[in-house]
Amino acid sequence: NPHAADDLAVLLQMENLRRARFRSGRIPTSDVLLRALPAVRARLAGIWAARDAYVGPYIEERRRLLASFQADLDFRVIDGAGHWVIYEAAEEVNAALLDMVGAPRQLD
Repeated sequence: NPHAADDLAVLLQMENLRRARFRSGRIPTSDVLLRALPAVRARLAGIWAARDAYVGPYIEERRRLLASFQADLDFRVIDGAGHWVIYEAAEEVNAALLDMVGAPRQLD
């Protein structure tokens, strides 16, 4: 969503890049994370955006892949948001995260 890439979003992205402790390089296109999943003993959960430019077309593939490691996977898709789902749909993501970890929600 071009409207979500406001001045604050661009500033945050630039600062995050500047402060990164490592360069992700080829991690997104490698199988390094896939090879690590069998050793994960924690509960897996995921939040994706339906309109993510990188993953959008492959969301169901991601769901199936992660569920192959944990059948009770909590996997959620936020409609209408893109790659910056945490920024674009902060309220929905926060509510999903709180629900996933079982935290009580604060009422306004």
